Amino acid sequence: MITYTRCIADYRAGLLPNWSSPDFPVPDLAKDYWHLPQDCTMEDLLLAIRADEAGHRHVNHTLASLEARDKNPFTPEEMERNGRNKADARGMGWDRDDLKL
Repeated sequence: MITYTRCIADYRAGLLPNWSSPDFPVPDLAKDYWHLPQDCTMEDLLLAIRADEAGHRHVNHTLASLEARDKNPFTPEEMERNGRNKADARGMGWDRDDLKL
């Protein structure tokens, strides 16, 4: 997250002039993957990537708190068994003590 935030700040400060050049278009693959418009900029792409990574943060925080033999709390079976849905996992994820493992 911090890397994308720094890239966005550098872009906005004019420290990445090649990225703002019309000769440096956002790749079509990136536009398709992040559902960006055809006229998007590298800043738009960086913002989309950072938002996507923020969505993964809760999973990483949760998995980092587990022990080797713990079950993955994000499987559909474990989500149901714990009485949780995906919306419950937003934010910073769950601590190991919050889960029925």
